[in-house]
Amino acid sequence: MAAPHVTGALATLRQTYPDKSVGDLESLLKTSGTTITDEAGVGIPRIDVGKAVGAAEPQPDPEPATRPQPSTIVNDADHVVPDPGTAESPITVNGVSGNAPGALQVGVDLTHEWLGEVKIDLVDPNGKAYALKTTNGTDPGGTLGKTYTVDAGSSPANGTWKLRVQDTSAGAEGTLSSWSLTFPSHENQTDHAIPDAGTVESPITVSSAFTGSAPQALPVYVEATHEWLGDLQISLVDPNGKAYALKATSGTEAGGTLRKLYTVDAGASPVNGTWKLRAVDTSEGATGTLTGWSLTFPTSYENQTGHTVPDPGTVDSPITVSGLTGSAPRALRVYVDATHEWLGDLEISLVDPNGKAYALKSASETETGGTLRQVYTVDAGASPAGGTWKLRVEDISQGAAGSIAGWSLAF
Repeated sequence: MAAPHVTGALATLRQTYPDKSVGDLESLLKTSGTTITDEAGVGIPRIDVGKAVGAAEPQPDPEPATRPQPSTIVNDADHVVPDPGTAESPITVNGVSGNAPGALQVGVDLTHEWLGEVKIDLVDPNGKAYALKTTNGTDPGGTLGKTYTVDAGSSPANGTWKLRVQDTSAGAEGTLSSWSLTFPSHENQTDHAIPDAGTVESPITVSSAFTGSAPQALPVYVEATHEWLGDLQISLVDPNGKAYALKATSGTEAGGTLRKLYTVDAGASPVNGTWKLRAVDTSEGATGTLTGWSLTFPTSYENQTGHTVPDPGTVDSPITVSGLTGSAPRALRVYVDATHEWLGDLEISLVDPNGKAYALKSASETETGGTLRQVYTVDAGASPAGGTWKLRVEDISQGAAGSIAGWSLAF
């Protein structure tokens, strides 16, 4: 049984902080009191109600941090595809001005017992559908993991996009595991005639919004038409003049349209400056046009899937990073958007692909309920860049509920 003075102190704190549990109030008394040493050298704790009340004064909510603009947005919520029927999964885009890019990349991860029955469309915020996959009689069952490139230049960038998956025939089941949208950060959609034979260059200038070296997996999308594509030699030229080969000539490649996404290890190049796409027609007798190209700086991933935080308990939210080699940066930015009835209950960490955890937020006796929107900077140089990263959120005390609205990684 607690001593009368302890019971009275708890009653006082209970009146001051009715939302806190008895365990939290006991912890306040234990940690805010003063230890007195008697003549025998024995330490005796003395509770201090006034100090405990002061220690538990609610901290003001921090100013919401600016959300990093993601280049890749992911929805990893499972959606069972009705048999037959249609499933839709949303991704909301904001902060992107104007129209969507002419090289919008759509990643799809889907399993189905008969993929030939499956029709997939990307639906823009206005309801316009872009066909990604049609039905056929030859695709067997299995997993579809594919990135499609869509000319979405006539659609608004901002708003809610949907991936629509339709099972057109009964008798086989499937699940949409995840999908993503990747927006190039820089593009040049100006047509450039390719001299026959000769060279043309199309520029993109990257401003000081980005610093340091270019990514080790820089996405470069190229679109061109030519009467004989085998004549074309295409390279990316960095601001210092260093050329990265993208496409070589070929004696067997016929005429047509080239729409391809290349990945370049540009880690030896600076980000800022004027990049060029160089197209060389190496032989006379056929003409063509470079119709557009794009670069994606920096590599930033966002998971918009909401997760309820168990009370108490732990929830993990994943982001899978592909195409990046080498180590993660020493200033990896992690944006967290979460709400909780008592934010002080939450411990948040970032877990790398190897299982190493980086602490982002510790629990606190003084942090009240509300919304947390913060950017944390992590020295993740000891971790690999590629693989599945997780945001781990733990509610360490029972009695208050919360959820993760989303989070992002900016490399």
